[in-house]
Amino acid sequence: MAEKTPEVVIIGGGFGGLYAAKAFDRAPVNLTLLDRRNFHLFQPLLYQVATGGLSPANISAPLRDILKRQSNTRVLLAEVTSIDVGGKRVLLREGEPIPYDFLIVAAGARHHYFGRPDWEPFAPGLKTIEDATEIRRRVLLAFERAERATDPKIREAELTFVIVGAGPTGVEMAGAISELAHIMDVPVEVLRDKVNVLQEFNPMLGHRGCRLGISFPEITEMQAQAIFEAACELRRDGKNPFPEVMIPLVGSRPELHEQKQIVERVALATQKAYGVKVRYLIGTMIELPRACMVADEIAEEAEFFSFGTNDLTQTCLGLSRDDAGKFLPSYVLNGILPEDPFVSIDRDGVGALMKIAIKKGRKTRKTLEIGICGEHGGDPKSVVYCHQIGLDYVSCSPYRVAIARLAAAQAVLGERSP
Repeated sequence: MAEKTPEVVIIGGGFGGLYAAKAFDRAPVNLTLLDRRNFHLFQPLLYQVATGGLSPANISAPLRDILKRQSNTRVLLAEVTSIDVGGKRVLLREGEPIPYDFLIVAAGARHHYFGRPDWEPFAPGLKTIEDATEIRRRVLLAFERAERATDPKIREAELTFVIVGAGPTGVEMAGAISELAHIMDVPVEVLRDKVNVLQEFNPMLGHRGCRLGISFPEITEMQAQAIFEAACELRRDGKNPFPEVMIPLVGSRPELHEQKQIVERVALATQKAYGVKVRYLIGTMIELPRACMVADEIAEEAEFFSFGTNDLTQTCLGLSRDDAGKFLPSYVLNGILPEDPFVSIDRDGVGALMKIAIKKGRKTRKTLEIGICGEHGGDPKSVVYCHQIGLDYVSCSPYRVAIARLAAAQAVLGERSP
């Protein structure tokens, strides 16, 4: 007698439900995915719908289309009302109960109001398409009323926006409202003090790189997911992708360790979901003097280094590349600096730090691949120097690739010359 095929039911077609469904691709089960909206929503871009930048269709996709290649899967538009655990059935608002052998509940989450549901009419959350379109309606109406108002106090009240939560969605929402003010010809100054979000005085040394990923792990997770889903799609098509995931602005081993764990977890889950294996490396961009000094510790986590010489020059010399053009020509003209350090690597300062990092890194990991990325990668003198100190590769702007390759060839030939 043939063994009965297990029935697997998944409730919810969000990221969790979709990942679970993909994990059963080609598995010997009958899979039913239940979702009350029947489409997958890319929530990180809801703020764009809420501010009129995108339409709902741009950030949603039919679940049936996403899973159409899975022959063991069916997708049903249904709203679950309860679960009969004893009878192993999922009860629906309409239609017959769905039997199951195994049940996965991935129904997602909703915003809450700290025990004050009466706040909801005045402060909509941002979790669904309906939320986003309601916020868009309110924001656009507020701009319209402000434009017509003659009383400055009324105008100010209409243009006062409070965003609760300074995570990625909150920050992006604030920026989008500011852009909307430009489009609608509303002075940004009116809004600047009215949007409560994180602000920075020096973004170059502020909340970016791995620091942002540590504060908001979902950003790192989302980026890793995009990388490995693309790689797995290529692998399924018979190609051989080899992603190298680089964590930026690392200054200590614990920073890289935390971010690496997220990437590895997402990589493993994505490969399981697609049923393929993908080769990959996880490394870091060396952009800070401290990273150079503790490169031996960082190399315990990193499988490759890439010197971000633009920022390493800024942090080593204490110069802002955007502002130094006002006085650097005088420094070069007067012989204080031999040349612009943002054009050609400062060998005595930045170069010395690179040598320290190379020595320490390869002491820990002998096979450590080390390269350079940034504008210096297209400077012939810098390319020759990178070859001399033992770098494996250079990366530069596309229009400088030919110059970089020629300089690299000349560096090798120069060593062979008698």
